[in-house]
Amino acid sequence: MGFEDILADINSHKEKELENIKRAIDTETSSIIEKARKEASEYEAEMRKKAEDEAARIIASEVSKANMEARRIIEEGVEAQVGKAKRTLSEYLSKYTSTDSYAKLLGVLAERARKEADCNIFVQKRDLKYLKDANVADRKFIGGLVAVSKDGKMEIDYTLEHVLSDMDYELSMRLAKMLKVKR
Repeated sequence: MGFEDILADINSHKEKELENIKRAIDTETSSIIEKARKEASEYEAEMRKKAEDEAARIIASEVSKANMEARRIIEEGVEAQVGKAKRTLSEYLSKYTSTDSYAKLLGVLAERARKEADCNIFVQKRDLKYLKDANVADRKFIGGLVAVSKDGKMEIDYTLEHVLSDMDYELSMRLAKMLKVKR
């Protein structure tokens, strides 16, 4: 074998080795690219999931805030309506104190108070004409009466304001129930 044959054999061997190296590089490159694509896809899916979770959290938070604001607005509306109803009722009661039925009501209330206790009856000055044995109350109220036992240990409040305050909570609850608001 001559020098040229050796050189041709070396070149042939070199060509085969280069081909093998090229194939190994192509295989490794394909493997690296596939691994990178897979990792990128997994990362994209993870980031998409995180973004969806964050969006859902933000939406839930905003919905919760909106619900709280809606409840607050409804409650303010209920309170405003209750206040309006109370003012209207108070105006009506002021007018009512000059009617015959009010005079009868005072008589019934005084009789009821006297059945509950041996008492002194206190009314507004204008109501003395309806109850001759009553005294002038030292506090202002729209109408009705206050009875105080003669020993001073018991007070019976039959003022119209007291009746209104008793009805206030019930009225608020009824309005809230009609509007389906939890208090």
